[in-house]
Amino acid sequence: MERVPSTLELSISSFVIGTTIGITFGIVAAVRRGWFDQVTRVMAVALTAIPIFWFALMVLMLFSVQFRILPIGDRCAMTLADSCPPIWERFQYMILPVTVLSIGGVAGYSRVMRASMLDIVSQDYIRTAQAKGLSTRLVWYRHAARNAMIPIATSLGPAITFLISGAVVTETIFNYPGLGKTSIESVTQRDYPVVMALTIYAAVATILGYLLSDILYAVIDPRIRFS
Repeated sequence: MERVPSTLELSISSFVIGTTIGITFGIVAAVRRGWFDQVTRVMAVALTAIPIFWFALMVLMLFSVQFRILPIGDRCAMTLADSCPPIWERFQYMILPVTVLSIGGVAGYSRVMRASMLDIVSQDYIRTAQAKGLSTRLVWYRHAARNAMIPIATSLGPAITFLISGAVVTETIFNYPGLGKTSIESVTQRDYPVVMALTIYAAVATILGYLLSDILYAVIDPRIRFS
């Protein structure tokens, strides 16, 4: 339990940033078909193909070793014996790990949102809204975007599990004292009770992730509530 806050810092931050930027890029890429669409598609494929451990090492060497802008790691451990400063004072330790964990969400959600938006705009109710004289901004960003987010809600469950599994590599590289680094240490030291606890935690997080996905699916799609 002492390691959970550190992992939640990275997971929640990267999830919010990756989802927000990915959905925004996907909507804009579908609305503005041009150079922005081409650039985001290429960047999405490139970011998806980059391994997490390689990207983490590259940003660590660039910003921490070469330019020395950000700390190389060694964030304080949130244990009972060690007092950690407030989150705004240790924000610089979160920048690189959160960036590494966010690239997968940005790449994945932008591609899914773009494809879903392009499919939604060909529906009859979109043409009806345009025929009524509604503004283009209202049609795209209110009617089309909300229905296009249904596939995003479906993928939220596996995304939470991916963040936990991705944190194993990221926390180890950046020496971040969270559940990922603890799991590596417990497996190496054959600390089986800790391994069992981490397995249960991952299972509970997976169940909660899929439950949240089902709830958001019902919130976004009104047909689920009235069926």
